[in-house]
Amino acid sequence: MASADGKHGSSSGPARFEHNLRGLAYSIRSLNLFAFLRGYLSMAITIIAYLAFAWSTAVLLGGYVTSLKKEDFWCLTVISLLEAMWLFNDLESAAKPFDNISLYFGEMKRSLFPSKFAAQPEKEDEKDMSLLYQLPLSLKVLTIYPAYIMSFALILKAISPVVFFVIPFWRLNSDYGVSGGDNSQASLRPALAIFYTLVLTQGLLGIYVGSISLITGRQIFTQLQGRCNFPKEWARKALRRYMWDTVDKCKRDPASIQNMNLFLHASKLVSSDSWEDYNDGLKVVAALVKQGFQVSGKYILPCRPTVQKLIDTLGFRSSNDEGVRHMREFAATIVADFANDLHLINFPGAIRCISSLLETTHEGVGVTSNELILQGLKILEKLAFDHHSCEVICRAPGLLSKIMEPVYSNTLIQETMALPRASVVNGSFKVVHRLIRNPGEAGTALRCEISSSKQAVSNLERIIQDGTADNQEVQRILEDYKIIVRQEKKRILVTRQELKILAMKILTELALDSSTNLSTDTLGSFIMNQLEIFLADGGQQEPVTELISECPLKTTSGKTLALLSKSKDYSCIISKCGDIFYRLIQKFDDSSMVHRTTAAEILENLCTHHTLEVEFLKETLLPEVLGAILTDERKLKIEEAQSRTYAPGHDEEN
Repeated sequence: MASADGKHGSSSGPARFEHNLRGLAYSIRSLNLFAFLRGYLSMAITIIAYLAFAWSTAVLLGGYVTSLKKEDFWCLTVISLLEAMWLFNDLESAAKPFDNISLYFGEMKRSLFPSKFAAQPEKEDEKDMSLLYQLPLSLKVLTIYPAYIMSFALILKAISPVVFFVIPFWRLNSDYGVSGGDNSQASLRPALAIFYTLVLTQGLLGIYVGSISLITGRQIFTQLQGRCNFPKEWARKALRRYMWDTVDKCKRDPASIQNMNLFLHASKLVSSDSWEDYNDGLKVVAALVKQGFQVSGKYILPCRPTVQKLIDTLGFRSSNDEGVRHMREFAATIVADFANDLHLINFPGAIRCISSLLETTHEGVGVTSNELILQGLKILEKLAFDHHSCEVICRAPGLLSKIMEPVYSNTLIQETMALPRASVVNGSFKVVHRLIRNPGEAGTALRCEISSSKQAVSNLERIIQDGTADNQEVQRILEDYKIIVRQEKKRILVTRQELKILAMKILTELALDSSTNLSTDTLGSFIMNQLEIFLADGGQQEPVTELISECPLKTTSGKTLALLSKSKDYSCIISKCGDIFYRLIQKFDDSSMVHRTTAAEILENLCTHHTLEVEFLKETLLPEVLGAILTDERKLKIEEAQSRTYAPGHDEEN
């Protein structure tokens, strides 16, 4: 049952990701469609605004200003001013001053209260306001009034659709003060009717756009925020910016938004020269990467200057600026996503910036620094797959000591009892395992260094040998903390079991290297431990198996024995373990194909290096092996027959 559950759990992960990906694509298409609709409506409103403004100034105020009633004159004046402001903001000014009025308010507050906002980095768009800091307080106060005047204009712009609806609705059916017999003013009535109709249409469209933005837009934002798991602090701002950029693109070229998506938009922000754009892009891309969307390798990695900027961000130092620390976290998350394809030789100084992520002395110990360390270790682990990168990592000053610190720690076992620190130790062991597998001189030197350290070997042995005791200790701790939910228990146990697997792999690499000087006692104890794990019955293995069924301890121990048994010296140690041949034969009845195959491989290696009794071969070994072969053949034939029976189109053929 456990294996079935594990299989189901492993298959549900990709299925869940595909479901989330389809949901995200649907939400982005919905937002693009909404932006497309809003863009076209905005163009229609702008065209009507042009016509209404031209009609009011050239025709009405220009030709009939003396004939207008007082009410119509002031209505025309108010509408014309609002139209002029609308057109100025939307078309005549690329900076859109009324849309960005909050920028000026923010700068005013920063200039009046510099101590309160000192920790916030200066943005590129705010550099032109930096002279305000040098003004005396009286002048600073005076500079606020223009901003408040502009805020009044901003309020008028916000309510202008309502004004454009109410005034024409009120004046459209009036007599406009034109008498029936006055031929000189006969065209004033239709001129005003045309004008008010245009403005009324503009008002209705504006109210419609505002309504769908308030209702439909909010629903799309909420749905997309949930799909991407964006933090509420900046989610709405990021999504609104994406929408407005898409609207602007639609206005310029409607066909350009067909391939527009949130990934591409955020990647372009990361490539921007603006500090604010860069920071906003980092947040979005990092959040998408954490959700499992591999977007950085496609959109960011091809742009070398952007990759260099991300690497430089990793090296930022700040002891009290929380914003800088968050930027480093975001950048580290993105770099870790494409680190497999990152070549250090193309980015001078990259290893120094990556190494800075493992430093905690200048940031203190906490969740933030722990996250930086984890991302730094993840980057190094992926880089270590490349032979050249391994050499660079091992030669970097001080980096190897940071990576190896948990391996040499005197309190390693105690550190693994807490989840945050256990995750760091786990990440460190992953990097060490990748480095010692390097076939070059650096890998050989590191294997010799670890094997010659009594503390390092002792730590590896304790992690491997004290598995049952550790699980019991973890269970005791979890029982003391009743607030920890089952999922948290699973995370702790899985992390510790992964650590044990990594320790097994590291010790295996050391044992396979003839240049290392592992003691006979260490090797014998290690092999015995692997045999106990691999040959244990399902009921004897792991008292908390129901929580950690996906941790392949038995599979790893079997592969370890298969590798070691290829050596004559190690196969001798294995063959002396009592009834090892009988127990391996019993594994042929295991429900796992991997375990049966591994047992057969170990048995083959033992038979290669040792001469067995003829009676044992004839009466025990050969019948069991042949029986296992025949059983597997029958199972394969049954599976093939079933696959043909349930194959698509089989029923039609019959």
